[in-house]
Amino acid sequence: MLVVDCDGIEVALVPWPEEQSSLDDLALAGRPRVLVVAASVAPPDVRDPLEDWVRVPVDHADVEVRARRLARIALARRSPANGVGRTARPVATLAWTDGNGR
Repeated sequence: MLVVDCDGIEVALVPWPEEQSSLDDLALAGRPRVLVVAASVAPPDVRDPLEDWVRVPVDHADVEVRARRLARIALARRSPANGVGRTARPVATLAWTDGNGR
């Protein structure tokens, strides 16, 4: 299996169907992947947003476009706006006073 680095996000290039067994581990790890489908087999039914496929012979530009798209999706899933990667902050308690410090 080869890996393409897309701005720090590693996208796996997985030969299909030869390395089909590695897909579950990659999916569980949340790793984006492009399946490189052999010319003589039917493409897989891709349902995971972090997975795509290309057919051999493959244009390298096509692989790069697909890998970058998957990397953007993976990065968005890790974003603090999605609740992932947030760090706990101490809770501040606010209290009203009457202006005299009471």
